[in-house]
Amino acid sequence: MARIARMTVKCDMLHTPSSPGKNRARRNMLEKIDPKKDLITISHGVLEAMMMLRWKGSIIVCDIDKGVIDSTFYQVKDYPELDILPPTHMTIQATVFAYPHRFGIKRLGGVDVDLTYCIKQAWNVLKGVLDTLIQFKIHTKVFLTFRNGRNDGFVSLAGRIAWLRNRLGAMYPNGLVKYISHEKYDSARNREDASRQIGSHMCIVELHT
Repeated sequence: MARIARMTVKCDMLHTPSSPGKNRARRNMLEKIDPKKDLITISHGVLEAMMMLRWKGSIIVCDIDKGVIDSTFYQVKDYPELDILPPTHMTIQATVFAYPHRFGIKRLGGVDVDLTYCIKQAWNVLKGVLDTLIQFKIHTKVFLTFRNGRNDGFVSLAGRIAWLRNRLGAMYPNGLVKYISHEKYDSARNREDASRQIGSHMCIVELHT
């Protein structure tokens, strides 16, 4: 019997949705951080992967979208094995700035700047995070996610990465911020009815301060 095309497949029963590309990128990101250290993240979606990896450090979720923060409050009880601190209705720049005043500079293992912006918009957020980390001499990993899309003035991912690296070199000379690597992925989603939702092309960049 011929198979149904993967974009039109659908089943009658509901199942657990999945986002394999996004979850793979999250796993690869988290594996580079000491799980005993803290993580600041915009995305409450990373909690699933952190539970799978038995994360021991504290987790701070922040977002300017109040709905995300309200949802995270309710999700705390869904992950009793995780040390999820009260989520904050603040920008990630403000959250990173507040962190050393409360916890010092040794515990922070990573900052997850998970955005859906194109690279030039994402840079405006990233710069505020990097400026604070450098100001407080916090040596940590920073992961920037941006949309690897068209109509952003670039013709390829290589051009976007080159632009980012040039900006980093100009703003943070002498290796204050080091570019480590990047990984592109597709955020396609398999829905509850097994149908497939096309996702955006994304990229996650690893930086060290």
